[in-house]
Amino acid sequence: MANSTLLELVTQVSNELGIPTPLNVVGNISQDVIQLYGLMNACGYELLRKADWQQLIKQNLFTTQYIQSYGYTTPTSLTNNTIYGLDSSVAAIDDTYQVVGTGVNNATYVSSVVSAGDGSYSVILNQPLASATTSVAPTAAFTGTFTLNYYDANSIYQFGGGGLAGVAIGQYVIGNNIAYGTTVASFGYDSGVGVWYVTLSQNVLTGDYINETVSFYSSLPSTTLFNFQKVKYAMPSDYDATVPRTHWDKSKRWEMLGPEDAQQWEWLLSGYISTGPRIRWRIFQNLFQIWPGNSTGERLGFEYRSKAWALSSTGTVKNSFTADTDTCIYPDRLMVLMCKLKYFEGKGFDTTAMFRNYRDELETVIAQNTSSANLSFAPRPGTVLIGYDNIPDSNYGAEH
Repeated sequence: MANSTLLELVTQVSNELGIPTPLNVVGNISQDVIQLYGLMNACGYELLRKADWQQLIKQNLFTTQYIQSYGYTTPTSLTNNTIYGLDSSVAAIDDTYQVVGTGVNNATYVSSVVSAGDGSYSVILNQPLASATTSVAPTAAFTGTFTLNYYDANSIYQFGGGGLAGVAIGQYVIGNNIAYGTTVASFGYDSGVGVWYVTLSQNVLTGDYINETVSFYSSLPSTTLFNFQKVKYAMPSDYDATVPRTHWDKSKRWEMLGPEDAQQWEWLLSGYISTGPRIRWRIFQNLFQIWPGNSTGERLGFEYRSKAWALSSTGTVKNSFTADTDTCIYPDRLMVLMCKLKYFEGKGFDTTAMFRNYRDELETVIAQNTSSANLSFAPRPGTVLIGYDNIPDSNYGAEH
């Protein structure tokens, strides 16, 4: 049998209190009805904390996400917090992903993803790289890099030193905000402004940059495999509280360890020995965070207490009553008695009887909401395999 609707509950309360019965609740301009509407929602919010209602215990299951892509990082004399040359699979990742690969420090996360404009992508990291994955040697006639300004979309100006000796058309140009695969289209000396310049095969990625550094290479850098592991997962939209000891790595059939406190979590992120076969977890900044990340699809899950105690007429879960046809997970009588108690409290009436009725109903409902374990006042040792009835008095181990 379905629980009563909001209108039916308010009607029952009104009838028992001897006040006018409303034809509707939501949108009613009667002060009494407005008050009862607010009190009904207050009952729902407060009952949420009174017990672990079985109707509100849910399971959250998800599979760890990861992306693998080949890319390269430049020598540290250039920008050293960017991975270049990645394929389009990385376009969908965000700052909930950590990065694992050659030259990447522990606990390095994605800051942003930038399209290079040539089909490849660059990933900006939240901290500098420990080392570059490649150190491509420049052409034999070119032995250095040049400080520059970008003055227009696809040209680099204001080269110092002895001009651009050693630069050749078709050479690859590598530097911050220069797309992977960009080559020298032309070069020369601009007598109008008195500086050397290089025209690129495609536009720089963003804006004008001052005092950047570029290098010219006869071939593109070799690439290495990087793992982008999602380690921060959104909580369910109706999440209220977690149920302890329900967090499991279902793929490995191991319980996850946690919740870790702030000190333990920093040790995991920063310590030398902080990884192992067991996944550890923490809820931080409203995200379910795991450590270490996975480059496989691990099935993880945990139970939680939902705050969606109300239901629409179509069965959609809600956090409040918002329509006359809404129902809730709590028994009708409990809602009616609690609402009457709050009504009396609001009016300043004596609540002794009201409180007793509500308390008795609440205790009964909580006791009947879920089953409880059978506990013995005189427990005995188990005798499934061996017990006092078949243990000899002496001569243990002797042959008979």
